[in-house]
Amino acid sequence: MEISVHVVGILSTNCYLLKDPDTASCWIIDPGGNTEDLIHLIQEQQLTLKKILITHGHMDHFQSAARLKEQFDCPIVFHPEEVAYLNSERLQRSLYAPNVFRHFKEALSDAVWVRDGERLTDGALDLQVIEVPGHTAHSICFFDAADKVVFCGDTLFADSIGRTDLYEGDPRELIGSIKNKLMVLPDDTIVAPGHGPLSTIGDERKHNYYVGENA
Repeated sequence: MEISVHVVGILSTNCYLLKDPDTASCWIIDPGGNTEDLIHLIQEQQLTLKKILITHGHMDHFQSAARLKEQFDCPIVFHPEEVAYLNSERLQRSLYAPNVFRHFKEALSDAVWVRDGERLTDGALDLQVIEVPGHTAHSICFFDAADKVVFCGDTLFADSIGRTDLYEGDPRELIGSIKNKLMVLPDDTIVAPGHGPLSTIGDERKHNYYVGENA
């Protein structure tokens, strides 16, 4: 699997493009903006987009998902219970871009629903789903065991963790998810977060103030 990172959107979200070099199939994780740039990238490399993977229901991680689905005729991968977050009255009252949410929910009509422990496979593309509640109630990570990379969304960052002051955030759940689901991965596993620089599980184990060995 070949992996590239593309920083997109007004909140500088890390969007990851995963490619199978033998088949030119690809998946994209958290396309949170710069839609036309992402479409051009995929077309320029003559790739076939097969899946759009979303780690959680915050707009900066799915803003381009509906348009990519329409352009490339491929499904969105999402946790089924995270849909309740999108439908919450509290969230709807605070929306500043309601059309983006509406189009995303419409695009989930034929979604691939995934839960903890399930695997997604297509040739060299092979990821395990890890459910990590805390940043949102049903956030998920995607773990590439072969290349030792975990795509964390906004759960774990270099020297930090995801915020929990947003709707349905829970600090105890978040820390428990990281310690019990992510810190058990091999030390050389690359942490590919939703924002900011890459890290490794080993570095976070040593240095992370919130979930490291000295926390």
